[in-house]
Amino acid sequence: DGGRCVTSGSASEDDQDALPNQEAEGDNEEEQQVTPDSGLWELDRFFEKVELFFIRDNAKKAEKRLQFARERLLETKIMIKQNKLDAAAKAKDEHGKVLDSIKQDILQIKKSDSGEEVGELIDIEKKLDSHTADIKKDVVKLKIKAKFDKGLKKKQGFFEDLAEGFEGQAKTVKEEIVAKKEGIKEKLDK
Repeated sequence: DGGRCVTSGSASEDDQDALPNQEAEGDNEEEQQVTPDSGLWELDRFFEKVELFFIRDNAKKAEKRLQFARERLLETKIMIKQNKLDAAAKAKDEHGKVLDSIKQDILQIKKSDSGEEVGELIDIEKKLDSHTADIKKDVVKLKIKAKFDKGLKKKQGFFEDLAEGFEGQAKTVKEEIVAKKEGIKEKLDK
């Protein structure tokens, strides 16, 4: 699996959504995570692109990308813990690129059955909401930690920008999903 985090291949799809929120598993994930400060990180991104190449269904592709976005969030947290802020910013930027690709996947979802299309959008939206909740939880922890840690206090602006970036990236995908669902509803109402 290219040395990526545990959620990439060893767990069932239902377990994958739960793993990032489980503390006991989190330590194991961090140990197996290839991070932006590693020479293997770019190779890991390449393997993700290869994996996506073989997924033809746009809804499934969006869900896989959300899994990758979760990995970028984890990588950012690891880099912050290690005080490697340039690498944390690199992971955040890659997170944004992944979410931009999800928006394109959403635009490409087209089913002959509108109900099926809306159902797929709702599934993606639920997973995005879970990811957004993780972002918000991590942002709160980061702000609290930065407030009381003298070393981090000096970097408060960096953390604020990081937090706003993550939240803004997720918000734009949510807006795309809502717009797509509204477009389908308008077609059905005609």
